[in-house]
Amino acid sequence: MSSKLLLFFLLIMIACDASAQTSAYGKPSGFVRINIPASSQELLEQGIVSKKLVSIPFTPIDTNINNIFQGQLTGESTEDLADKVSIYNVATQSYNIYFKADNTGDSEKNGKFFSSDWTASTVTLTAGMAFWIQNYHTYSQNVFLGGHLVLENSKTLSLYPQANLVAYPFSSRIALNSTDLKNDGAHGATTQSGDPDVLSAVSPDASYWLYVEEGNASSGNWFDTNNVLANTYLTPGRGYWYNRQLTSSFNWSETRPYGNPFNVTGASPTITGMTLNQALDQLTLSISCTGESGEVLEIFFKDLSENDSLVTESGWQIAAVGLATNSSTSISWTDEGVSSPAFPLVERSPVTTPYMRIYMVSRQDADMDGDGLSDGEEKFVYGTSYLYADSDLDGLLDGAEVITHGTDPLLADSDADGFDDYQEINVYGTNPNSDSSVPSDSAAPSIPASLTLKAKTTSCSAITWTASTDTVGVEGYVVYRDGFEIGRTKETRFVDYDLTTGCGYSYTVKAYDNAGNISDASTALAIETRTSGVGSLYVDVIYGDDSNSGTSKAAAKRTIQAALDAASAGNVIIVAEGLYSERLNITKDVVIIGEFGNGKTVIDSEGLNGRAVEISGTSELSCVIEGISILGGTSTSNGGGIYVNNAAPVIVSCVLMSNSAVNGGGAAVSGVNAYPVFVKCSFTGNIASSDGGGIYFNNQAAPVIKACGIYSNGASVTGGGIYGE
Repeated sequence: MSSKLLLFFLLIMIACDASAQTSAYGKPSGFVRINIPASSQELLEQGIVSKKLVSIPFTPIDTNINNIFQGQLTGESTEDLADKVSIYNVATQSYNIYFKADNTGDSEKNGKFFSSDWTASTVTLTAGMAFWIQNYHTYSQNVFLGGHLVLENSKTLSLYPQANLVAYPFSSRIALNSTDLKNDGAHGATTQSGDPDVLSAVSPDASYWLYVEEGNASSGNWFDTNNVLANTYLTPGRGYWYNRQLTSSFNWSETRPYGNPFNVTGASPTITGMTLNQALDQLTLSISCTGESGEVLEIFFKDLSENDSLVTESGWQIAAVGLATNSSTSISWTDEGVSSPAFPLVERSPVTTPYMRIYMVSRQDADMDGDGLSDGEEKFVYGTSYLYADSDLDGLLDGAEVITHGTDPLLADSDADGFDDYQEINVYGTNPNSDSSVPSDSAAPSIPASLTLKAKTTSCSAITWTASTDTVGVEGYVVYRDGFEIGRTKETRFVDYDLTTGCGYSYTVKAYDNAGNISDASTALAIETRTSGVGSLYVDVIYGDDSNSGTSKAAAKRTIQAALDAASAGNVIIVAEGLYSERLNITKDVVIIGEFGNGKTVIDSEGLNGRAVEISGTSELSCVIEGISILGGTSTSNGGGIYVNNAAPVIVSCVLMSNSAVNGGGAAVSGVNAYPVFVKCSFTGNIASSDGGGIYFNNQAAPVIKACGIYSNGASVTGGGIYGE
């Protein structure tokens, strides 16, 4: 398993991939439920009817008035008895009224809307448009106004002189004093009598005027009729009067108040229709899909009140799972509500209860990281990563945590008792969801033994030791230099860096377990870093010759590969400054040092038709490359700059720039024994035609990355900086 440090870098890559287009889920659709109170018979006889000023906070799937109110409201054979929709005509400052016909004896008229002269209505209703619904009957009626969630970046409404009916065009609320009305052209005054623009709510009635006075801190705010700063919201599904006092119109524009994480392809499942049953207590979604073999859909939902603010990125719940499309390109699902459902479904009231309900369709069969949770569930329901199977790095797959164990996939220690979920389940056998179920462990691990120096340079050292044992399990190791803690690791190896040339150091290691028990310190390992410029073999591209022995600067080899061929295990190769046009194949435990650093010693493999450096077959931390720039390497497979194949070298203070490969333009790591350490390296300008522009590693490898800079790399598919399988 890779170290947590390495996985931190992987999660950065995941965050960068969040905007990638997907077909794993579709865009949401929903409805707002408006209850129109009953009219009393006494008031009806006086010509007074119950009504509500409403709006549609969605983009209607079909904007025609007949389709929006299909199966809703009560029609009659005469206008005076039928329910009505009244739309305000700003040009004439009067209403266009449409009544619903039914029981006319003419099937072409029944269920449709007409004006008073029986002219068929062709009016359309859109988001941001307010209108009255009038209930001419002695029973209350629910009206469901639905459509697709508004996802445009902004919506613009025109406000004309005198009276307008208007609505906030999004499925969320906004504070009146947070709107852009003033910035867009609303007219203000210093007093109510100065004819400022007025916005009015209905039921309960309330009016607000725009105060504008130069130099006053409250200027530009809306106030109520008592001259108190307005603390009201424009809410979805409601309509408002806007009285424009000037003779000029203006355009009111508002930015979408919620996120749009729905960068989906044309192949994503899409809600194409919403149909109510006759009793208006069930709603059926029509869904388009691909019909691909194995396609299975699931439905997410969220309920909101009139005063809620919509959050699209999280907080969704699961309404339905296991909807197999069975090769069909369209299916339907009916929301009947559900009580006491089996996991992962949650209790869901009938559609007659929520003020607003929003649905989203996801592909349950889309599971990019193979952890047992769909991509849609991970992104919108559980908040986990759909690109990495273990989001909290506790050793348990996200799906196992959610489905099997009931633990939190975002917390390594769900019950905060000091023991991570994996250990409680697989080591201690305790309950990971109860902080009262705590493992009993008072014995410290055994003392780490056999500290060994594997390699050293002028600025770093690589050490290993034998593993400690514990009655329950070793959690990790603490490494000390000269008595001071310098790092922690779960592995039995460690690379220290930023050391001083030719200086002595003493290392000790302690083991600890998850209960907080810590061993005594190991026997100290004393080392001394190398003296600058002192080695076993020397290379100089300007003054050297490959026929030389390479054993002194005067007898330097000309190429690095020639020195490698002549080297024995443990040799140190000092490479003079210069541009080395070659490719290296490293199979020995050697230390290669650029004498004056990566700005002076450069391996340039441009035009040599292959990767710059390949390392294979070396022992654990016994091969080191320090202070060299590596440029221009190419590969038709993995690793253009460096390819580490089943090896564990240490790469220190190197620059990997302008290399390219299919995977891992800068560096690629593969193999079960591949756990190299990159320390203070720079990866820049590297390109992958597939994955991992800077660094790529497969699912067997476990590279460690310390204090490296990774920037301005590119990948055609995934992970411009880093990609790990």
